[in-house]
Amino acid sequence: EKLAREDKVYGYMVVSKEDKAVVKGLWNTTKAYLDTYGVQPTFLSKHMDQKGAWNRDMYYTNFEVSRLDFWRSDKYRQFFAWIDKARGIYHHRWGDAPIHLLAVAILLPESKVMRFSEIA
Repeated sequence: EKLAREDKVYGYMVVSKEDKAVVKGLWNTTKAYLDTYGVQPTFLSKHMDQKGAWNRDMYYTNFEVSRLDFWRSDKYRQFFAWIDKARGIYHHRWGDAPIHLLAVAILLPESKVMRFSEIA
């Protein structure tokens, strides 16, 4: 209800860091996607280190609320198809949490994302 009332698309509770071992190659794959499709991330810079690389932030997805139209959108489906084609989900155990953060921070305006701070 709160997500809809405030016209948000994605809501999360906590941001944490993913272990290096299970995101091997995810950032390089994501960069290749951005370069190939000329995508300009909306607020990914908030999740980057001083060297310009993704800092392994992830939404802790044991609690997340979102509008299904985001996950069904052509932009998200294109991004996920690129990630899936790289086979890192199967070979390196890339999980939904880092993929969700990257997709949200690349494709959605930050104003459409909310943190449920009253729950955490």
